[in-house]
This record gives sequence, C-alpha cells and structure tokens, in this order.
Amino acid sequence: MIVSKKTNDILSLLVATILADKRVFAKEIQTFLNAAKQLKRLPGNQESLSEAKLLMWFENNSDVIRSKLRGPDFEPWFYGCLSRLKAIKGKRYITDIMTDIAKSDDEFHVSEKALLVLTAKHWDMDIQF
Repeated sequence: MIVSKKTNDILSLLVATILADKRVFAKEIQTFLNAAKQLKRLPGNQESLSEAKLLMWFENNSDVIRSKLRGPDFEPWFYGCLSRLKAIKGKRYITDIMTDIAKSDDEFHVSEKALLVLTAKHWDMDIQF
C-alpha cells in the first residue's frame, strides 16, 4: 500500500510505539486502527485510510520498523521521521495517539515512555503521562 511520506512517517511512529516493548497486543493494534483511521482530521491530510489498508500497511512495515528499533539505524530513522513532521499541525494529536497505544495494554512500558519523551523533546512540546 502506498501512502504519502507524511502519512508513512506518522504511521511509523505509531507502529514504533506498538513494537517498542517487544510485545504486540490486540488492544494496541485496535487502538492504532481506530486512531489512524482518524488521521484525515489532521490539517492538510486528505488520505482516507480504511482498516484493511492500515492492517496491510502494518503487515508490510512492522518488520522493518522492528529492526530499526533494535538496530544501529534507530536514531537516524526515528529523528528523520520526527524532523520531516516537525512543521505539521496536529503533532499533539500524534503524541496523544502514541500515548493511547502505549497505555492500551494496561502497562506503560519504559521503552514506550522513552519514545514519547524523545518525540516531545524533538518537537519542543511538553508531554503529560
């Protein structure tokens, strides 16, 4: 499935949050699907993403994202996503979704918190857990 670079970066951040604690729960996937379908609400985003398209995107990209999270390419990849998204409106919505995903399995893992802290710091935002 082909999506815009902006949408790809947003979805990558969301999926990184799912994969950060090295476990994937159905609640996290459902939270991702519910929230990502609403990304069209972001200013300037016209892409409509169905649940089927999002599941296909997840399936096609999760192994690559998992390897980025665990490998030496993490920082350039992660900060590249954040830098490309720095000028968009709606960053708070993205961090809110990341937080919802992280908390959806009833365990807010330290690696999930770390992703959120790094994201907020890079985007010059305050974040509340």
